[in-house]
Amino acid sequence: MTKKTGTTLTVRSSATGKSAAKPARKPSLHSLAKNSGEIDGNQARGLRKDRKMQRTRRHLAEAATRLFDKKGYAATTVDEIADAADYSTSTFFRLFVDKEEVIFYDFVERLDELKVAFARPHPGNAWLMIRAAFIEFARRWDEEGELAKLRARLFHSEPSLKSRYLAKNNEWEHVIAELVSAELGARPDVQLASHLIAGAAVAAFRSAWHAQMVGENLVLADCVAKAFDQLEGIGQFFRSAPPAARSVKSAKALR
Repeated sequence: MTKKTGTTLTVRSSATGKSAAKPARKPSLHSLAKNSGEIDGNQARGLRKDRKMQRTRRHLAEAATRLFDKKGYAATTVDEIADAADYSTSTFFRLFVDKEEVIFYDFVERLDELKVAFARPHPGNAWLMIRAAFIEFARRWDEEGELAKLRARLFHSEPSLKSRYLAKNNEWEHVIAELVSAELGARPDVQLASHLIAGAAVAAFRSAWHAQMVGENLVLADCVAKAFDQLEGIGQFFRSAPPAARSVKSAKALR
């Protein structure tokens, strides 16, 4: 005698009168495929939504950059930025907290990518990963062409934007220091080492930006790679210089 209760089949033996639980039938391949399709569909919709949001952020940033360059930062309003990009002001404030933030539209995304890279199993050490991530950031920056150079010039020269840029540098240093600290584990002076590595990496990128702005036809990704090369060799540079030469150079630098 068989009785179905919920998702379990109960089989009663006529000989003993006792009941034994029998596992329910496994889900069919069709139902699993259907559920998988629903998950994949949700993921696809989420990715499309993210890409659309990032495009909107980029369009607003491009419009803002051109207006800041043409009219000046202080003279440009959020309404003008939104109108130039063909979006509403409410859309602008859904994506950016204020006018300063729009020029840094891709900084959060790049930092999130660095966090994801650290979360995955990876060969090499933290320094090599940071170097690779920064060079990739610079490569994408170069893809914007003249607009990217204009953005860099604005946030290096406009006081309000420069203040936000320095705050972004501090944020990157803090996040990178935490990632490096977790990578190094329980070692002596790990906090000192992690903050030193983070500060040096951010300084290398800032130096590369400066080199590109004062140079001619320089590629930011190449400047970043060279900055990291020089940073890695700076200890050897000082060790190779004679003590007298080091002291004379130091004295001249202080004058």
